[in-house]
Amino acid sequence: MIHQTEETTRTEIPDPVLGGYRLAPSPGRLEGGSLLFAGTTADGRAASVQVSAEPVTSRRARARFRRLARTRAELSHPALLRVLESGEEGGRLFVATEPFPARSLALLLRDGPLDRQRVLRLLRPVAEALDAAHAAGLVHRTLSADSVLMDGEQPKLDLFGLFIVVGQASWGDVVRKDAHLHYESPEGVRGEELTPASNVYSLTGLLVHALTGQQPFVNHDPVMITYAHVSQPPPKPSERVPELPAALDALVARGMAKEPAERPESASALIASAERALQVTAAPPEPVLPQPSGTTASAFAAVPSVNVSRMPEPARSRPASFLPR
Repeated sequence: MIHQTEETTRTEIPDPVLGGYRLAPSPGRLEGGSLLFAGTTADGRAASVQVSAEPVTSRRARARFRRLARTRAELSHPALLRVLESGEEGGRLFVATEPFPARSLALLLRDGPLDRQRVLRLLRPVAEALDAAHAAGLVHRTLSADSVLMDGEQPKLDLFGLFIVVGQASWGDVVRKDAHLHYESPEGVRGEELTPASNVYSLTGLLVHALTGQQPFVNHDPVMITYAHVSQPPPKPSERVPELPAALDALVARGMAKEPAERPESASALIASAERALQVTAAPPEPVLPQPSGTTASAFAAVPSVNVSRMPEPARSRPASFLPR
């Protein structure tokens, strides 16, 4: 049974300096029992620091957090926010990253739907990053338009709802009024363990939102939205935007199937099917230009994996800014 209640999250700042990062006076974002602060290192370089809103006393929760934080930090993909380090201080768990971009897909969609080429250009790398995470055993727990951050036209996924694992109430007990509610899978609504297929469902919801300008199930009542995820048929984008093909309706029906086994086998498979349904050809890879004579350095350097321990190189030095929730 689903009970509606308010999620309470403390917003007071922890110690002004946490894990060697000086925190801004107030958080820029609240999510899943965590607070997100603009932070600076001792020498003034910018970072973002996401902190558990309260000290975490459960040894099991702390151990799970450390394990998942390590997995997230070791992932390297252009569409993933870069993790600098994670740790604990004073009972609070934290993760420091490169500065969160100021914009998100949710902000873009406030002006209405995007054209189909741009939608696929943005969601293709998101799908690839999700598949890389799934291959490493990590599932995004709060995938939404707000969690797809925008660094110019480069999408970057946030921290995968990492702080949800430290003892927050499950979706089966609480209807939270956060952004992920609009894209939550039926199994997530029921409080069951999420799988890669759960992310395929949420990504399909993002596809619908980006192409039509409306979230999958439009309702102001969170209870009705959760009911729709569990019991209502998926939306038909062509009924909202007649220019969209009926083939897209069939794909959305698969991607948002109530049974996880009926959904496309991966996030990338979903986007590849969307390209075919929308008759949009994926952009060819950038050509590799020949190097000038005498040049021995490679034109491209491999991006190293990121470890949980403190990285020697700082994040990009630019002011961190956040979207208000």
